[in-house]
Amino acid sequence: MTKYTPNTLRIDKALRTVVAYANTRGGEVTVKNELLPELKDAIKRIRPDVTPLLSYYPAETGETVISLTRGDRLPYSLNEDGRSRVWIAVEYGIAPADSRTLGELFAKENLPYEATRLATEDLSFSDASWEFDMRNIPFDPTASTFMRDGFYTGLAYLISDQCSHTVKVAVFDKDNTAPTRSHSFSGSLLRQVNDAASFISMCARAQSEEEEALLKECLVNALIHRDYRVDAPILVSIYQGRMEFTSPGGLPAPLTAEDAILGVSVCRNPALASLFASLGLSLLQGIGLKRLTQGVSALSAKLDATANAVRVTLMTAPVEKTKNALYTSEEEIVLAMALENNGVTRQDLEKRFGTSPSTASRLLRRLEESGMLIKIGSARSTKYVRSSR
Repeated sequence: MTKYTPNTLRIDKALRTVVAYANTRGGEVTVKNELLPELKDAIKRIRPDVTPLLSYYPAETGETVISLTRGDRLPYSLNEDGRSRVWIAVEYGIAPADSRTLGELFAKENLPYEATRLATEDLSFSDASWEFDMRNIPFDPTASTFMRDGFYTGLAYLISDQCSHTVKVAVFDKDNTAPTRSHSFSGSLLRQVNDAASFISMCARAQSEEEEALLKECLVNALIHRDYRVDAPILVSIYQGRMEFTSPGGLPAPLTAEDAILGVSVCRNPALASLFASLGLSLLQGIGLKRLTQGVSALSAKLDATANAVRVTLMTAPVEKTKNALYTSEEEIVLAMALENNGVTRQDLEKRFGTSPSTASRLLRRLEESGMLIKIGSARSTKYVRSSR
């Protein structure tokens, strides 16, 4: 904790003023000469570096004037007691920037969404940590890809538990008028991609591992190529004989639909794509729709694009009705399996949904945490039974 003295108070006020002027209109700050060495050292707490914006000259009063221009690496922030604070110039002096003003300043950086700094400090990463831990990969939410100058980046938000971007899956009957079942997935994209892929595979009645991999890859492509500045969900629509993956945001210029089909790729979110690949969540990205569907004889694909959306359509086998058709989500199917069989194991879910061990474990853990299942046994003898709720 900073010990405030008259000098530190004057220096802190000068620092905040420097930050405010760098963020808004530029200006001049007059300081006493005896404070100048300490102030110059304290200016190092400002991020990004403001020293290229500064010039010094003597005032007629014997003090020193610090003149600065408005910066082009907005916003500038001051590290105060371990927290980054942004100050701006207002009509009556200077003031801390609110979240709306921060958002406007961040938007002026003209960076990809995943690299943009965000005006939020309260992010958690339980699902992301789980995914990294399952693969014995270190996870550091303060790494440069997730935090810049004391602010979380868009990439950090996308894998955080608080991520508000969603995937909505709907299954339609022959009349195509209203969905017969649907589910919305939210939270960390690392959780969404596994949970939504399992649900899609189940609803589409995937006939092989290759077909399941293709369905998941179409979802991954939608997640890594969509425009996260657009507040709209990814829509997965499962019809009799076809599936549609619709994602917000048109193709990045100068890419055309024909280019994308052949495998020419301009990724809107390259850091997110790299993260997915490093975790083994995407194995086929960037190879084009034609090669993507090779080896899956039951499927063919086409791509349509407008200025605001991209849609990949897979021609599939018709969805078959099953005895579990009354359930509206994979969680309910797991609960039914546990009730019918006096318990369910992770291996049961892997076989039933054709999913990975990590996805099956996550689903069981979620139902256990909600109190719907109780874990009994350990190691290979572990199984989950219905609670009395």
